[in-house]
Amino acid sequence: MKKRVILAVLLVFFVIGCEQFRSSEPKQAGAFLGGTQGVDFAFAEDQPPLQILDAGQQEFFITLILTNGGEYTIPSGGLTASLSGIAREALGLSNLNVKSNFILDGASKGISQQLPGGIEELEFGKANYKPDLPADLTLNLRADVCYDYETNAITKLCLRKNVLQRSNLPEVCDVENQALMVENSGAPLQVRNLQARPVGVNKIRMTFDVVNVGKGLVYAPGAFSNYCGGAEDKKDQVIVTTSIPSGSARVSCSRFTGSSGQVKLVNNIKTVTCDLETSGLQDTPFEDLLKINLKYVYRDAISAPVSIKNSVYSYCLYLL
Repeated sequence: MKKRVILAVLLVFFVIGCEQFRSSEPKQAGAFLGGTQGVDFAFAEDQPPLQILDAGQQEFFITLILTNGGEYTIPSGGLTASLSGIAREALGLSNLNVKSNFILDGASKGISQQLPGGIEELEFGKANYKPDLPADLTLNLRADVCYDYETNAITKLCLRKNVLQRSNLPEVCDVENQALMVENSGAPLQVRNLQARPVGVNKIRMTFDVVNVGKGLVYAPGAFSNYCGGAEDKKDQVIVTTSIPSGSARVSCSRFTGSSGQVKLVNNIKTVTCDLETSGLQDTPFEDLLKINLKYVYRDAISAPVSIKNSVYSYCLYLL
């Protein structure tokens, strides 16, 4: 009986030791941090307050807190915010539209740790609700934010001159791979379902989906200038660019003039088809990097109820 207990205890320690050994093994690192976030934003605390007085009796600020949760760094001037829901004259603001004058860094991978994205404030200035109301009123203050963004996606392709050639011996890679693993940088647009197959002696055909996985809307680059609104003719449009960074092969896509062009999403998705010419490649198979870049403007919005109190009535209640 004692021997069985001792053996059981030793077995437990052996299993724990194996688990600790496995957990200490380094995990394979990807090319990107990944994720589906872009810029998250919210009204700063008490900016605006939940309640304000009418008739110009209370000054307050309206400020957005911006957090870049993706991996693209937004340049200065690359983000525009616009207020709606309350008249500009009523708020006493000179402008309801504000552009960023700062760089909003994207998240990145450091040597030993992940570096979070930048956090910045965007101020609309000092407001003061001017109308003298006969009674209390609740309005919804809305902020639309439009920002330039990009997604980078990569995969490894198996290439050779004659893509139909087969060998009886194992080779370094297989040209015909129906489901390629694709890695995406952190962004609300993603590349999904990347496939490649030979369609001739010297040609590989690739298909992939461009998908809006965020809760916002997509627009063509340059759709907005100083106002985050309108531009419905530019909605759901994305610039797609495909390339082999090493220059070993040339990519051309059926809907583009060459390897870059604009696509229009339908129900937040679009399938792109591209061909890769291999006649100038070496005879032996090798792996090379395929890069897909998505360039667009992303738009999202938040709103907050603001209760506007009749200052005369509130003062009378105070006296009572």
